[in-house]
Amino acid sequence: MVKNVREEPGSLSEDWLKVGVELFSKEGNPHMEAAMLSRALGRSSTEFYRLFKDEEYFLYRMVEYWRKVKTTRIIESFAKLSYKARLEKLVDMVFADRSLHDFLFYLRKQAQKDGKLATLLADIEEERIDSTRHIFNGLGFGVKEIDLKGELLYSFYLGWYERYKYQPFTPALRKQVLEQIEYLVGIGD
Repeated sequence: MVKNVREEPGSLSEDWLKVGVELFSKEGNPHMEAAMLSRALGRSSTEFYRLFKDEEYFLYRMVEYWRKVKTTRIIESFAKLSYKARLEKLVDMVFADRSLHDFLFYLRKQAQKDGKLATLLADIEEERIDSTRHIFNGLGFGVKEIDLKGELLYSFYLGWYERYKYQPFTPALRKQVLEQIEYLVGIGD
C-alpha cells in the first residue's frame, strides 16, 4: 500500500492522478490502462511508466491522492475553527461539493475484491469518522456518544449523498441538511 502521497500541485504525477480520479469517479474502472490515461491527458504512456511502475501501483497512488484531496485536506482546513463552525464547514465542503463522490461508491465496490483497497477504504472511513468524533468531543459529548454520533453522521452522509447527488445544493438544501444533522445528533441552539 502506498502511504503519504506528497504530490506537489502542478506536478506531472499529480496531473495523472487527477485524471485517474476523474475517470474512476465517472466509470469506476479499476483497470485503468496507461494508454487510456495517456489519451485522456494527452501525454505518452512512456511518461506514465516513468512515474508509476504499473497500473496496479497507479491505482493505489490514485486512491491515496483522492484521500488527501477529499479527506485529509478538508479535515485540516477546519482544524482551527470552533466546533460548531467545523460542523457547518463540513456541510459546506463535503455535502455541497459532490464532485468526485462516486469515487467512494466505486472504491467500495472494488474493495470487495481487493484486500489492499479494503484496508485503505477502512482507513479512509476511520479518518473521516474520527474527525466527526473530534467535533462531538469538542461539543461536550461523552465517549460513548462521540462514537455513536460519529458513525451516525457518516452513515447519514452516505445515504444523503445518494439521495441528493443530482440536485443543486441550494441555500434551502444547506439549511435543511444542517437542521437534519443537528436534530439527528442532538445539537442545536
